[in-house]
Amino acid sequence: MNRKSFTAALFAGGTMAAIFAAPLTAPALAQDAEVVRTVEQDPLATVEVSQGKGTLLRLPRPISDIFVVNPDIADVEVKSNREVYIYGTGGGETSVYATNARGETVYSATVRVVRNIDQVREMMRLAMPQANVEVKSLGGIAFLTGTVASPAEVAEAEALVRRFTGQEEVVNRLQAAVPPQVNLRVRFAEVSRDLLKQLGVSFQAFDGDGDLLLGLTRGSDVSGGEAFVDGFFGRNPITGDPTFDVPELPVGSPALTGTLIGSLLGLDFNAAIDALETDGLLTTLAEPNLTALSGETASFLAGGEFPVVTNSGLNGTNVQYKNYGVGIEFTPVVHNDNRITMRVAPSVSELSEAGAVRIDGISIPALITREAQTTVELGSGQSFMIGGLTRNSFNTSTDKVPLLGDLPIIGTLFKSDSFRRSETELVIIITPYLVNPVSGRMALPTDGMRAPNDAERWLLGRTYSHADAPPPRDVNVPEDAPAPGFSVQ
Repeated sequence: MNRKSFTAALFAGGTMAAIFAAPLTAPALAQDAEVVRTVEQDPLATVEVSQGKGTLLRLPRPISDIFVVNPDIADVEVKSNREVYIYGTGGGETSVYATNARGETVYSATVRVVRNIDQVREMMRLAMPQANVEVKSLGGIAFLTGTVASPAEVAEAEALVRRFTGQEEVVNRLQAAVPPQVNLRVRFAEVSRDLLKQLGVSFQAFDGDGDLLLGLTRGSDVSGGEAFVDGFFGRNPITGDPTFDVPELPVGSPALTGTLIGSLLGLDFNAAIDALETDGLLTTLAEPNLTALSGETASFLAGGEFPVVTNSGLNGTNVQYKNYGVGIEFTPVVHNDNRITMRVAPSVSELSEAGAVRIDGISIPALITREAQTTVELGSGQSFMIGGLTRNSFNTSTDKVPLLGDLPIIGTLFKSDSFRRSETELVIIITPYLVNPVSGRMALPTDGMRAPNDAERWLLGRTYSHADAPPPRDVNVPEDAPAPGFSVQ
């Protein structure tokens, strides 16, 4: 505690003048005094000074003692019994008390010393002349408020204040005059694998006498086709139809069929051992590209709508349309350090007859939907992935001849098994970019495309032709008009 006291005797004649003239011999202190303040009768006050600067206080009544709690933060110099200099020596807060000869408190105040706040303001004015930045300091923490041109200047202003003052804690409340824009690039990759296996025996036995034909038949679910039947089994002598009534497989189906033909106990028989395996792989990909302002929501849908009929009462109906397909909705928020917080909700849906309902004779399909909702924080150009959106279906069926198909071992000759498994996995990759509008010439994928002439179409087999397109022409627009396109930050 720094205490400075003097008695009433010191104020008599020339002695008083000599005593109080001594503190004024320091010209630097007088030059650094910022403000001359006249203190009112209210004994409680707050005095804010910059480090290395001072303030001259004029007190309401004479004082005899004055002291400062922490002289490392602020100190005082007495000019007269009613005038005191308070100047800052270090950042922080402390208290000052002044009393009279009877010990009564004449003045008390909280002294707040900020770090070169005026120099910081001048530095900001020189570094960003177009910005409106207000700098304040409280308890060793710098507060920035106002408006700057872009988010980059928000971060730059904070870095300047932190470097200039040496303060680690800076509360940045600056706002960008133009909200930043975020471009979102999304890739929907879906892999679907379908596996079909069928194995069975098609059995026929006939015995005929004249116009009478008797026999036992079990049609095949999978086989080669009518040409195969004609070549190996012939046709029914009564109807003229193939003895094997089987559906044809599409061209290229990987089918394997073996045939047994013979006679047993006077009956002619033939049997086809059919094996079929189909393994398919399907990949679909959608790549939407969206741009939105910080804090705004953008959405995308590639699909369609289907009608849903609802009852409106009094024998009336309403038709509402529901969306389906590949879609995404996102809301970005850009922070001062150019980090991006996004709320993302991608979805993939398709129509399905499974679960469909009928209302007034109208079939309303169901929806198979895979969707996710999440909130993440990324830097510009960083990606994250949403995976594990899988769907598995399993189906097996058995066709057999009653009783004979249930026999052990030989029952396999009288039945056919079908097995189908479908696996689908959806992976979504999302990448945000901070972007700025640009006024450059924009090129389109259709630039240089033209319809082929007859010679190119008939002789070269071209369905389109590509020629060197002229460069896009400049369009006269006002300087302050927003330009198309963007550039990545």
